[in-house]
This record gives sequence, structure tokens and C-alpha cells, in this order.
Amino acid sequence: MKCKSCGCEVHDNAKFCTNCGTPVDQPDMTPEKSVIKSGTDSDKIKIIILAAMLVIAVAAGLIVKNMRQNDTDEKYQASAEEEKKEEKSEKTEEETEESQEEDNEKEDTSDVSESSDQDTTANESSAAVPAYPSVSEVHVTSITASSSLAEYNMTHSPERVMDGSLSTAWVEGASGQGESETITICFDANCRVSGMRINAGYQKSADLYSKNSRPSVLRVIYTDGTTEDCALQDINGMQEIHFSREMVTGSISLMIVSVYPGTKYSDTVISEIQFF
Repeated sequence: MKCKSCGCEVHDNAKFCTNCGTPVDQPDMTPEKSVIKSGTDSDKIKIIILAAMLVIAVAAGLIVKNMRQNDTDEKYQASAEEEKKEEKSEKTEEETEESQEEDNEKEDTSDVSESSDQDTTANESSAAVPAYPSVSEVHVTSITASSSLAEYNMTHSPERVMDGSLSTAWVEGASGQGESETITICFDANCRVSGMRINAGYQKSADLYSKNSRPSVLRVIYTDGTTEDCALQDINGMQEIHFSREMVTGSISLMIVSVYPGTKYSDTVISEIQFF
């Protein structure tokens, strides 16, 4: 610094000028320090205010951004839900159409399957049970018997049970009442038989009917060995006997199991037989 009196350079810490001895006024540093401090605090306050304003601005920006983002998200979510609803509706319609098509296909398949099953069942039934003719459609090839009564230069042969006349008859020729004697009718093919019409006893007249024995039980024997017993009534007339079931056979044998005894003769007689 310079002396105010002579203008010579004076050391900053000197109290008097070395040239002229004039006292040197020292500058008061306190106000400057106060000013400096005051200026520093003001800057800090400004910085704090600016920082606060910046923080507020950033926070406001983030809030606005979040609000916009939320709004965008809500719009996107609403749009996505709407698209899902539309897709679900389209899928439901497609599934409904596919279900209807599947049901139609199942019905068609079921109809075809039922028709096929019916055809198969009919074919199997036809194959399992051949179409045998009824007994009326076949011919008798032979009629034989275990025994036949011969008298007065004639024989009461088994063929007489199918000659269409009640004046003739088969009469068994064994001793006793004729139990276990048989008559057998053979056909030219296997046929279906379900019963017979029979005139049991000697039905040429009422007198001969009562005098000769009549079968009361006949055992029916089929070609395969199957048998069944048929009970007859003691009536002077035709009676119809139904077998227990329809049979397929190539022959029928009738065995005398028991009889209604005659008043005079022990011979057992059958006048006519017809199968159906």
C-alpha cells in the first residue's frame, strides 16, 4: 500500500511511513469479513432455494409422468381386456361351432354304427341259425317201428300212422302193454318241428278204441339225442301237442312210456300222426 502523505510504498503491516513518518491508517477488516460472511450465507440460501425448487420440479415432473403413465397403463389395460373379451367371444363361438360339428359327426357315426351293428347282428343271426325248412316242407323218407302186430294175414305196420285214414293204425307187437316200443319217422332233410297232432288209440270205432290200449305218455326223441316227455289225454279224437321249444331235426322217434289200458286187448295203438 502507499503512504497518503508522500506516496511511497509502505508495508502492509507498518504503522508509520518509513519515508515521512506519517501514521498509516490500517484498513478495518471486520466489515469486509462481515460482508464476506453475509455474501456467503446468501449464496447458500440461493443454492438451497434452487435445489429445493429443482427437487420440487423433479418431483412434479415425476408425478405428472406417473399420472400419464398410469393413464396410459389404464388405457392399455382396458384395451387389452377388451381384446381378451373379443378373443374369448370368438373362441366361444368357434368352440360352439366345433361342438355342434362334433355332435353332428357323432350322430352320423352313431347312426352308421347302429346300422352296422344291426347289419352285423342280422348277419350273425343268419349265420348262427340256418334257414331250415318247416316240417311241412320236407318229405318223409321212412317210417319204422321196434315191433308191429301181425294177425288175420295182415300186419298193423308203422306206415299206417301217416296214411290219412283212421280205419288203419300202427299196433305194437311186443308182449305186455307195449312200454318202451318205438316208432320212428325220418325226413329227407333237417327241418323245424314245434309239435304234433295225434290220434292215439284205435279210432276206427269207439268200441275198438276202448278195447285196445292207448299211450298216455310218449317220449319224443330227436336226431341229436334230445328228448322230452309229452302227456296225452284219453280221448277218442285228435289232440294237439306243443313241444317245449322248436327243434331242428332230421327224424323223430316216439317211445311209449305209459298207457291207458284197454278193456280187452293189451296192444297199444296209434292211428294217425302229423307234425307241424
